[in-house]
Amino acid sequence: MNKLLVPCWLAMVALLLPGRSMAAETDPRATGAAMVEKFQERFDADKAYLRRPLEELAESYRQALLLQKEQYTKAGDAAGALAATQALNTLSSNAANTPSEDAAVETLRRKYVDERSQKMKELAPKVQALFASYTEKHKALIASLVERDFTDDALAMAARAEEWRDWMAGQPVGEPYGEEVVISLLAKGTPALSGVVAWGWDNQQQTTVPPKLTGVIAVAGGIFHSLALKYDGTVVAWGGNEDGQTRVPEGLSGVVAIAAGEKHSLALKSDGTVVAWGYNKEKQCEVPAGLNHVKAIASHCWSSIALKTDGTVVAWGRNSYGQLNVPPDLAGVVQISAGAAHNLALKSDGTVVAWGLNDHGQTDVPGDLGQVVAVAAGHFHNLALKADGTVVGWGFNNYGQTRTPRDLSHVKAIAAQGWHSAALTADGQVLVWGFKNQGQTNVPKNLAHASAISSGTYHVLAVAPVKP
Repeated sequence: MNKLLVPCWLAMVALLLPGRSMAAETDPRATGAAMVEKFQERFDADKAYLRRPLEELAESYRQALLLQKEQYTKAGDAAGALAATQALNTLSSNAANTPSEDAAVETLRRKYVDERSQKMKELAPKVQALFASYTEKHKALIASLVERDFTDDALAMAARAEEWRDWMAGQPVGEPYGEEVVISLLAKGTPALSGVVAWGWDNQQQTTVPPKLTGVIAVAGGIFHSLALKYDGTVVAWGGNEDGQTRVPEGLSGVVAIAAGEKHSLALKSDGTVVAWGYNKEKQCEVPAGLNHVKAIASHCWSSIALKTDGTVVAWGRNSYGQLNVPPDLAGVVQISAGAAHNLALKSDGTVVAWGLNDHGQTDVPGDLGQVVAVAAGHFHNLALKADGTVVGWGFNNYGQTRTPRDLSHVKAIAAQGWHSAALTADGQVLVWGFKNQGQTNVPKNLAHASAISSGTYHVLAVAPVKP
């Protein structure tokens, strides 16, 4: 076992130690900083507490190796003493993965590995059961800080939560739960200050975010309106409403994804069905009868598309340029994106398929493009995010929207609409390039720790910690 595995496991399990409260003190005399510090102290104390039994096991192994070395030395067995010495030297680094040629030393190593593995299995149920408890305590602390008007401390805690989420996702989480569970549990626990930051053209108040909007996990931008999905499955909309695009259907709940067209809106529910509202003269809001088992949605201008759990794509609305003509052999799709009159599909093998209007080469996918993990379509251009964190663009480029910044790297999400492009980096920074006449490339200087982005035709949206 790699040297990093034990500390990581210890730190991860320590989060969830039973019988040891990690909630911050709620003494009204306490300052916000003190509450955060107290929380961190409990966190560190629990890690130390959980580390103790495994450290004791490692110490027993060390003592056994010392005894074996002493016996070999007394017997004049230089080879055996050397083997024991080598095992001792690697004890804190890579001992579990370093078999010894000496039988006695190897027996000790195997016993240590087996006992440690057994202890980890015993801890696994506690890790799985109490991880959610830690999440709720974390959420409660942020909420308490907000209630006490310790806004800056709450923002700092939310930012730290984002760091912890990324750290947890990087741990060896194959057992007892997968990475998706880690991320979703922590995501549900940290939205108390996750709001919306918007910039660009505000002619119809599409960047005027409703006051006190928090608990946001996703955003979507249309031409003059914006949508936000909250962690409780509800949707908030604002901006232009001449065709009812911001009039969220009464009682809409259980939403897991949102999308915005030019003047219409889509919502994907947890039961795999789609709800649409707004401008419908091109039938973009007439969801095909019987459409279900949907896992992703996208829209742009006057059409809508849906990705089903079986990897197939369904499209409806305006079809003036063949944007609804899904390639008949298209299968194995894992993500979709919609342009003004063209569509993109990302396949499970990391390749991209495009169809529809091609007046600017937007459906001419670069021949060498592969290892793609996400796609985004603008009006007449496209972006592809590769597994190495770099971005490739193609199509209409009159405003430099496909010319990615030279130093752009470590990207984890992309967005495009209109004639500009946006990227979210692993450290929560947002970059925008391309058409800038409406201020959409002027990323707010105070924007930090963003977790999601979306783009309207002339504006950009980001999910990030905000002051209520």
